[in-house]
Amino acid sequence: WADVWAFETEVRGGDSDCAHGPDRRLARLRELYAGHFLAHEIEKPWAVEKRHMLHDKFVRAIREIARTHEIRGQWQEAVHAYQLGIEVDSLAEDLHRGLILCHRELGDHVAALSAYRRCRELLTRMLGIQPSSKTLALYQSIRHAAASQHV
Repeated sequence: WADVWAFETEVRGGDSDCAHGPDRRLARLRELYAGHFLAHEIEKPWAVEKRHMLHDKFVRAIREIARTHEIRGQWQEAVHAYQLGIEVDSLAEDLHRGLILCHRELGDHVAALSAYRRCRELLTRMLGIQPSSKTLALYQSIRHAAASQHV
């Protein structure tokens, strides 16, 4: 048994285990993806490549789980999934955008605006870029909605 094999099996399984649902799958993926694969091996190209591949698979699985919750209108569960994904990849802007959207759907404009600010700060500080036009448009729609509620 190896955690990498178990993780890859879980990722491939997708939603085939519907009896347990996305929350169980999320918990299992997080348990198996305890950290970056051979993080100390920075000079071995095969380890770096495998690390990136596993990371990408984890983030994709998180997106799928969060979107499953969104489709079902389970916004709080989707928030949890997005937050877990952001813990692993804080620069994945689409995860931040999903989190912002969920907070908007929950009617929590303060949390949505705060999530946008965190996203913008991380992208600016770490990558020297601004959020995409999609993220900015979402932010502006929330700001507008929040402002019109207080008028």
